[in-house]
Amino acid sequence: MESVVNYALSTLHNLLLHLEHAKLEILRCGGCQKMVGLLNSNNPKFLAILTDCLHMLAFNNEEVKIIIESSNGPQQ
Repeated sequence: MESVVNYALSTLHNLLLHLEHAKLEILRCGGCQKMVGLLNSNNPKFLAILTDCLHMLAFNNEEVKIIIESSNGPQQ
């Protein structure tokens, strides 16, 4: 199951890098909240891609920043 999540995140990352409208679709489907839920991973490469995805979604978007903050991610 872990490899499926890794490939899915990698695919979303590539979509965010190359397709502007991918951001809207990811947000519409609740992808931001799902990504925040994955922040408890111990895999550094996975976390690097995950945080880059969240950064691309939140950049210049206050609404997404609020969604991320209220999504109850890991408290460290």
